[in-house]
Amino acid sequence: VLQEREIERVGSSKKIKIDLRIIAATHRDLRELISQGKFREDLFYRLKVFPIQVPPLRQRREDIPLLIHHFIDKGNKRENKTINGVAHEGMKRLIEYGWPGNVRELENAIEHAFVICRSHQIDLDDLPVEIRENHSITIPSPTMVNREYTPTGKRMKVTKDVLLRLLGECAWNKAEVARRIGLSRTSIWKYMKKWDIPLQEEELIGENHNT
Repeated sequence: VLQEREIERVGSSKKIKIDLRIIAATHRDLRELISQGKFREDLFYRLKVFPIQVPPLRQRREDIPLLIHHFIDKGNKRENKTINGVAHEGMKRLIEYGWPGNVRELENAIEHAFVICRSHQIDLDDLPVEIRENHSITIPSPTMVNREYTPTGKRMKVTKDVLLRLLGECAWNKAEVARRIGLSRTSIWKYMKKWDIPLQEEELIGENHNT
């Protein structure tokens, strides 16, 4: 079927052309399985047309608040509740946690919180014990530690004051500021132009001195 894009119905000898796309996913090392004789090499190369490597959740922590917001929306519709976000300590722990079970574990953690939560905001005590007690915790990257989020898990609005503070923390490195906020470097330049922020710190110091 993959090679010829044809099928035969049971009891028929007539070949039928089909148009199909196959999306296959695995968390296993297929090349290693091939070397062990546990996965067919010809099938591997028929499937491996356009491979996409999806990093584990612990390597894309900027997605965690967005996924939490999505799972809370799903939970509210399913349970007819009005939970509007996660308290600061709970969000901090969720971002720091190592997530060995990736997105499925995160979804389960939010479902667990929905069972226990009795307010309009998920607190640290509503989360599973392994998350509360830092099991499987990993050290977050500096960019994630410094990123700011609202209780709903959305990034805080970029303002001139926030941008100036981050520029100072990052030694005026626009690429690092972009990583912290989760935007492109071009977006940072556009914000700087919009608010008349000079490209170099020395220029800002000179302007303040002249003022």
